[in-house]
Parts: sequence; structure tokens; C-alpha cells
Amino acid sequence: MSTTISNPDDNHRHLYLIEDLLLVFILIFSFGNKNQWWPLQFILITALLLAHFTKLRIKFPIAFWGLTLLLTSLDIIQAYFVVANHSFVLFYMTSLVLLSYFYPLHRINILKINSLSILVLIMFWGAVQKVLSPSFLNGDYISLTTIKGQLFKPLLLAKLIPDVFAENITLINEFRKTLPHPETFIQLKKPFTCFESFSYYFSLFIIVSEFLMVPVLFLKNNNLKNSFILLFLSGLLFTRFETGFISLLIILSVAQLPATEKTFRFLYLGLFAVCITLMLLKIGLR
Repeated sequence: MSTTISNPDDNHRHLYLIEDLLLVFILIFSFGNKNQWWPLQFILITALLLAHFTKLRIKFPIAFWGLTLLLTSLDIIQAYFVVANHSFVLFYMTSLVLLSYFYPLHRINILKINSLSILVLIMFWGAVQKVLSPSFLNGDYISLTTIKGQLFKPLLLAKLIPDVFAENITLINEFRKTLPHPETFIQLKKPFTCFESFSYYFSLFIIVSEFLMVPVLFLKNNNLKNSFILLFLSGLLFTRFETGFISLLIILSVAQLPATEKTFRFLYLGLFAVCITLMLLKIGLR
């Protein structure tokens, strides 16, 4: 952990790094999620890009981030009850940056404390939701998701798991063409033996991991805390290419780093770059 006392320049660079990461994500996320508000969306993106490159972002930060908040709210306004969870996380993070500009002398602390709060809420309620879901708790959700080829993408791309997933998807699509009947079913292929046991215990492992991340986030030792966070995020990326959600978790994690920290900042940026690249290649999920 760095013991160097941060100065105003360090704080300034740290704050702008957080903002720039968030803006990069918003730009990619917005282009990949066109909705009924697309004319307004296009106008807002154009205005924000002009403001960024003409330094109006620096002169009028509250107006800039107010427009950015409006942009991130369009997805939620259109489909509040079905929109992905990370759309809400993005909205909260943008609100947090906007709020911090009303208290310019305390921006670092505002972002650090509130980003920690968001991470704790995500981990805790994510685990609670899984505990309350019978299909997740008994392994059915993990089993179906794996059988459909939506988990462990690196292993699938490296062909380290028998390729039964394309055939399973075909069977599922054919099954959906018929009228539902309680006595009809399809037999999907399993990628390996003892698959049911794996699905059950891996589901429990996920729940325990998310619960354990809550106390980890309160560790005073920054080296230990960020090592666990990086391990968790890397494991999440390896398990499923939820690159949009992982990118937001990375930004929240960067917001908690000391302004003078370099090693973990570099590692977080590397993981962020991987996620953004996968999103641009349409391999990862926004």
C-alpha cells in the first residue's frame, strides 16, 4: 500500500480517471442499446462529445454531468421493470459523479464512500437474491445456463469442454416451436459426468463468494482488499462474459483506490480494457 500523501494534482488526475472510464463505458453502452429515445440519445451523445473536446466539460461540469445523467436514464425510463441491473448501477454512478460537483472540496471522499456503499449493496443483495431463488439454490439455473453454453466461455473458445451447446440450443429452439404441454420435455446433452453435482456445488460457491466479498470490501489493508476484488472480478469474467457489469464494478473499485496508488490502478485498467474490447467485438455482454 502506498504511504505517499496525495496532493491536489494526484486527486485531480484520479477523479478524471474515474470520470473518463465512466464516459468511455457510457459511450459504448449507449451505442449498443438503441431504444425509442434514439433521436434524443444521438443529440445528447453529440453534445457531450462536443463539450468534452471543447473543454466545456471542465467549465460547466454540473451541466455536462446533468446531460450525461439524462442519457443514462433513457434506458430505465423506457423499460423500468425489465431493464438489466447494470443500467441502474450506471445511473447511480453517474448521479454520484454529478452530486460530487456540488461539494468540490470533498469529491474524493464522496466518490470513495458512496462507491463502497454501492459495491456492498450489489454483493449483499445479489447473494440474498440467489438464496431466495429456489432454481439457483438447487443448481437448476447454473445447470441450464451452462448447458446452453453461456458459462465458462474461455473454456468453450479453447475447446476444453465437449461441444454439446450448439446442439442443445437447436433442441431448445425446436421445442419452443411446439405448443407447451406438461408432459412434453427434451433431453439436453451434458458436457461432462457428475454435471448435476457440479451445478449444485458451484451455485453454493457463487453465493458464498458474494457474501464473503462484503467483509472483504471493509478491509483496511488496501493490498489485500484489492487483491481479493481483482480475483473476484477475474473469476466472474472467466465464468461469464458479463463485461458491462464487470466494467462498472471495476470503475467502482478504482474509485476506492488511494489517489497515489499505481499498481492496482494499472491492473484494474488492464481488466477494464479486456472487458471493453470484448464488448466492442460483441463477444461480451453489455
